[in-house]
Amino acid sequence: MHEMPIAQNILNIILEEANKIKAHKILNIKIVVGEFSYIVPQCIQTYLDFLCVGTKAEGAKLIVLEVLAKKQCEGCKFVMNKDLEVCPKCHGRSTRFISGFEFYIESIEVE
Repeated sequence: MHEMPIAQNILNIILEEANKIKAHKILNIKIVVGEFSYIVPQCIQTYLDFLCVGTKAEGAKLIVLEVLAKKQCEGCKFVMNKDLEVCPKCHGRSTRFISGFEFYIESIEVE
């Protein structure tokens, strides 16, 4: 249910950007969604389909680039699978997530 205000914000942003460049129609909306962002792309598309009716974005296709969560070893900086607890390179246990929480509009395609 939290996707409705997110979809509304996406629509506001893309319409503002399209107006800045005097675009007539928004064809595609490309978003980046991290594995841990807890955003459901299918819900975003459903809400956008509803919200975009009567706007320049009506009929726009949502393109989703999913980003997998990854960790990085604090010691040797090795990038590893999110499920590993110990660095396979240096056997360090101090790690941090470096991806998987992303959520942003990467681009829009207009005409």
